[in-house]
Amino acid sequence: MNYFSFLTFFFFRRRGTTMEFEEFFKANVIDLVGLSDAPEDVKRSFLADASQMVLEAIVDRIDSELPEEKKEEFYRVFRQGAKDEDMQSFIKANIPNFEEIAGEETGRVKDALVKASQEPKSA
Repeated sequence: MNYFSFLTFFFFRRRGTTMEFEEFFKANVIDLVGLSDAPEDVKRSFLADASQMVLEAIVDRIDSELPEEKKEEFYRVFRQGAKDEDMQSFIKANIPNFEEIAGEETGRVKDALVKASQEPKSA
């Protein structure tokens, strides 16, 4: 599961803004790290890596905030191929601040990527 599909099933589908968010994230992060003129395959690869970083950050944060008795259920529900309805139900019942978590972790990853892109490159 990638970052966008993870957010789509719960966070954006009901608002009808999935493409708008994806396009904003892609354009924004690509510009911020200085890849706006890069070849499309470089952009796609970067976005895939960035998306995975965000997804991992969100999962780590959820894992750190869930009570122990809910962690096993979380990983069972969110395994590859799980039903959207099951994922939505779990989030609504157990992660009421999901939107906040997703926003904060996305921001943290974007900040880290921008900082890394601004560091001097070693030869």
